[in-house]
Amino acid sequence: MKKWIALLLAFCLLLPGAALCEEAAAPAESAEEAQGPALEDIRYYFEHQLLPDLFYEDPGKVLGYLQNNPLFALWQSLCESIPFDVTYPEDAFGALFVLGDDVQVLARLDLPRPEATPQCSRIYLYWNQETGSAGYYTVEYDNFLEESEFLCGWTKDHEHTSYASGAMLNPESPDYAEQLALETGRVMELALGEAGAGNTAEGAGK
Repeated sequence: MKKWIALLLAFCLLLPGAALCEEAAAPAESAEEAQGPALEDIRYYFEHQLLPDLFYEDPGKVLGYLQNNPLFALWQSLCESIPFDVTYPEDAFGALFVLGDDVQVLARLDLPRPEATPQCSRIYLYWNQETGSAGYYTVEYDNFLEESEFLCGWTKDHEHTSYASGAMLNPESPDYAEQLALETGRVMELALGEAGAGNTAEGAGK
């Protein structure tokens, strides 16, 4: 496990657009730089850059890791590499495999309650092991007018798409499980519809 995380952190420094890690490793030259990156910046990097890049590079490795290790461990490792106070408790992160068979896998990642746009409430990872089709879908918080969520996605080429919007799901609501199931169904429809669109992971077949 420790070896895999070490490799993961080394890889993140090589990813395109990984300026956050590089800047954090450089000596501070001013009082503002000495304060380090803000939580909003770190969450954006984690949810919208690091995780999708790692996933599309090798879906099998990422999904295999999440089956055996908490998502919190990746967040903690990133924060410690900056360094930055971890901030969130371990139980604020979760990984649930809502579909897993010999061909397809769909995992839902639960994240700490978002406080700013476009932090994610949930992330879905889809992978077809036979075709190599992969999809990275985000449920992003928006509070421009009122609290709502946008179902969006990132491709392996760093293209961002917004699919739909709706009211923010409340975990305390009695129909939360039902609404979550509907959301999962919409993600599966998107994933299956895009399977032939060329969004294939680089690590397919590894």
